[in-house]
Amino acid sequence: MKTKDIMTQSVTTITRETTLNKILDIFKNFHTFPIVPVIDENKKLIGVISLKNIVEIFEPTKSTLIKSAPFIDQKEVDLFELEITDEMKHLCIAEDMMESKFVTLNEEMDLKEAYNLMRLHNLEEILVVNKENILVGRVGVFDIVRTVFVTKK
Repeated sequence: MKTKDIMTQSVTTITRETTLNKILDIFKNFHTFPIVPVIDENKKLIGVISLKNIVEIFEPTKSTLIKSAPFIDQKEVDLFELEITDEMKHLCIAEDMMESKFVTLNEEMDLKEAYNLMRLHNLEEILVVNKENILVGRVGVFDIVRTVFVTKK
């Protein structure tokens, strides 16, 4: 069985110009796997945004440049002390915070191979792309496990 046989095809996506305000609205609808794919005008997957990315954009001490300067105070940022203005919510866009290096599955990948890749990267859910790197769905570990148990009747 292939990844495309069990994937969920309905995936909420954003573009690189999507504002933080809109991204926060999208995240409030997630209860598990809070990650949003970023696609270009051709629907090619170009990045992903997780809650971690949103928090890190407001933590300048996470920068590797700042970490390499021992004379700079690297105090941890308290999430509850962050001052996020309405302007920031409209000026920060997906491209500012998205990760451009991420793991995906090919829709033709065998389920066992997909499961092993997800375990290797410690992922509960993963995005699925076709040969042209166009986002076509998402698959969770639960989807794979459920499929294995249902087909073993």
